[in-house]
Amino acid sequence: MTQFTTSQQAAITHDGHDVLVSASAGSGKTTVLVERIIQKILKQHADITRMLIVT
Repeated sequence: MTQFTTSQQAAITHDGHDVLVSASAGSGKTTVLVERIIQKILKQHADITRMLIVT
């Protein structure tokens, strides 16, 4: 299991619809984005067909 920093956890759990994650290469941006998607689907029953996901 990945341990997230406070900033990463904030991006994962952000309540808004939109989130922008900007950081240096290798810092875990894609991992944070994937975790955010998983949480949205499992906990909020989000519809994946209504998401635009760009890495």
